[in-house]
Amino acid sequence: MKRLFTFSDKAKKHTNSTNNLLNKLALARQDLILRYTHVGGVYPIPTKSLEHISDDGNEAEFEQKASRSQGLANLTTFCNNLVDYLTYVQFAVLDTIEKKSSAADEPMQISDEAKQNLLLYTNEALDFVETYMDNNHPIDTDKYRDDLSKLGETLESRYTLEDKLVVAMQQRLQYKAHNKKEDSPDDPDLKQSLNIDPKRPRHH
Repeated sequence: MKRLFTFSDKAKKHTNSTNNLLNKLALARQDLILRYTHVGGVYPIPTKSLEHISDDGNEAEFEQKASRSQGLANLTTFCNNLVDYLTYVQFAVLDTIEKKSSAADEPMQISDEAKQNLLLYTNEALDFVETYMDNNHPIDTDKYRDDLSKLGETLESRYTLEDKLVVAMQQRLQYKAHNKKEDSPDDPDLKQSLNIDPKRPRHH
């Protein structure tokens, strides 16, 4: 999960003060990553499963109930933050990329492949939310641990693709600003940034 905490050197290099979408993404991710670490070490049990433990029971049982209830609260908060992040990226980042790019001499569109991968990652994240926002059913600890790990991989792949899209947009706009009378550079890395996403095994 180390990749969740950093941007690539290339992404940092092309960030600028006037259009700092990478920094905005970093801020949006910061709280989500923190919440992820909170739910990674505590495997919550729904409140319904703790009803047999009374508040006036022994101290160990009371602490167990409080700990598990807090774990469930952390999970709910994380799921809400995850939905907020996905919404933010769609409307504040991806739409911005296409709007700014469409204003350039040669509009840059997000490739169909990149869009498909973003949709895949979004659906995988929302599947996690749909599964664990429902607190009325017991949570299988092993499945929860596995699903949380898969979600981490999904977020890692999504962050990589988001970074590439923002970097590609900034490269295009910066080049156009300094070379208005010249053609766009034949930059394979730029094309790669737009059209190629790191592949990873699909979760079944």
